[in-house]
Amino acid sequence: MAHLGDALMSEGRSAPQTFNRSRAHARRSGLDHFMVQTFVHGQHEGACGDDTVQRGAGDVWILDLAQATQTQASTFANIMLIMPRDRVLPLLKGGNIHGTTLRHGALGAADRKPP
Repeated sequence: MAHLGDALMSEGRSAPQTFNRSRAHARRSGLDHFMVQTFVHGQHEGACGDDTVQRGAGDVWILDLAQATQTQASTFANIMLIMPRDRVLPLLKGGNIHGTTLRHGALGAADRKPP
């Protein structure tokens, strides 16, 4: 784990797991951050809000920790960057990036819902 000013970078490894973050839990936690994550190996599938997601090794995805997310992951290793919302919002220009996925090997291609 490394602190990068007000951001945090971390590596993780895990056996298969389920991640369930309801809107109520997100509000209670007080985490006002975005997480950018990539799987070194493994995969997961589930939902970010109302959008179905499926990601594998090399894909990069963005998670808004203030929104609902439910995923199931295989055995995996990943790298995460967690950044405060106030550092990310000026870059968004009003867009919603929760669940956006940048596909491995698809330079410039992203899966996301339209604005």
